[in-house]
Amino acid sequence: MTTDATPVPQRAVPAEAAPAGAFWVDASQPLAIADYVALFASVPPVQVNVGPMTLSVQADPSRGQALITATLYGTPVATQLLTIAAPTLQLDVAVGTASATGTVTLQFALPPQYSNVSADLVAVQGPVSTPYRGTITAWLATGTPVVGDFVTILMSELSTLTTVRGVAANIAQFSFVSGAAPIAVAEATQFAPIQEFPNKIVAGNVYVEEGATITLTIPTQLAQGWLLLQATYGSETTPQTKFSASVALWNLPPTD
Repeated sequence: MTTDATPVPQRAVPAEAAPAGAFWVDASQPLAIADYVALFASVPPVQVNVGPMTLSVQADPSRGQALITATLYGTPVATQLLTIAAPTLQLDVAVGTASATGTVTLQFALPPQYSNVSADLVAVQGPVSTPYRGTITAWLATGTPVVGDFVTILMSELSTLTTVRGVAANIAQFSFVSGAAPIAVAEATQFAPIQEFPNKIVAGNVYVEEGATITLTIPTQLAQGWLLLQATYGSETTPQTKFSASVALWNLPPTD
């Protein structure tokens, strides 16, 4: 038996960006901040104390991203992932008589220039104000910067993970995932936007029929980028299902 699955729409894909015959919905969700906290757990933090505030920066040179955690007297007040698409954390926080205002900013650069995270803020405890302006940490990039990661649940035993990379957000690294393990991968780029899985993919009782295809539409100043997945999949407990929808949706990163 074959069923046509209509994924739950999360965001509308602009009609002008959609290829003919595609569902104009996006079925994906960006990774949650808790997922990034786990992803960056092995990255050593660099910390700076500003009066009652402590800033912790975990920078991953392979991803061009930095996870920022801010605390006031040990109380967490902000956790945010900085990327080339969202490079700034705005702080306006208070705990008791302590407060802090200002910004923490990621500046990405291609080697041989250094990327860095800097801060421009003031922390206050009672009548005492402590300013900080400067670089917290710097590094040489070792990989293409990640714009975002997107997950789509196809069924309980099968999902997809799309990692979008590049200063122009024009690379999509796609995986079918069963459990926590990728079972097939492909990469679509601006110059090779259509990738096909020519063989049937099988992992345990999960399968994806041969001919599954991803199609990349790159972002512009006027339209979002997105990755279209067209596939037929199933398992011993899930009827064969046809899927045609976006599994990632993103904006063009700002340029300075």
